[in-house]
Amino acid sequence: MVLSTYSFLALRDMQDSVFRPLLAVLWGMLAVPLVLWARNTARQISSESELSRSVVVVVVVVSFTTGWVVQGIEVLSAATIVVVWVLFVVQGVLDATTHRLSRPVTWMAIIGTMGLVTVRATNERNWIGVFGVVFVAAIVVVLFWIMHWRSAESLGFGDVLLVAPLSLLLGSVNPRLVMFWLALSSVTGALHGVIARRLRKERRIPFGPHLLFGAWLLLMISV
Repeated sequence: MVLSTYSFLALRDMQDSVFRPLLAVLWGMLAVPLVLWARNTARQISSESELSRSVVVVVVVVSFTTGWVVQGIEVLSAATIVVVWVLFVVQGVLDATTHRLSRPVTWMAIIGTMGLVTVRATNERNWIGVFGVVFVAAIVVVLFWIMHWRSAESLGFGDVLLVAPLSLLLGSVNPRLVMFWLALSSVTGALHGVIARRLRKERRIPFGPHLLFGAWLLLMISV
């Protein structure tokens, strides 16, 4: 009995040490077709758009880390992270290269996110919490729409739509994450803006990648 228990533990440790890194690498490879789609879409928008090496490196690191973390966690939590990861790879690359976001992708994410929120509410039998999550997300969208209305050049309408699924996903895990997410995204975006203006004399930066990375990072920490 002791021997069988030891063998089981040894097998589990071997799986963690061998299969987990392998699956993480395979997960990173899943980002390749998504990046290629985003690059081709970016070239259709602007033939001069180029995918920088720094963006590729960030996508690879995020994808590998995602593949490592989602193994062995709750299904709904893993699905939540996967949705944000897909948005990060597709929309992040697209926004970083063209300063534009794909609205069809965002709308599909919104539909998928509502499905995840509904499933989570059904499992936890907490429908009152769903209304709270939707209410918080609506406030965030309205705030971003006001900022877009006041200065469309500073904040595009694509960002207004993008915050809808992200705030829903974060709020479904913990409503407090939404506040930290907005603060984190604002700080990283401001730092990016200062650096880009001083080093490359750029007056505009894409804000979508900061929203996406902030949401991804907080979800990874919270699971």
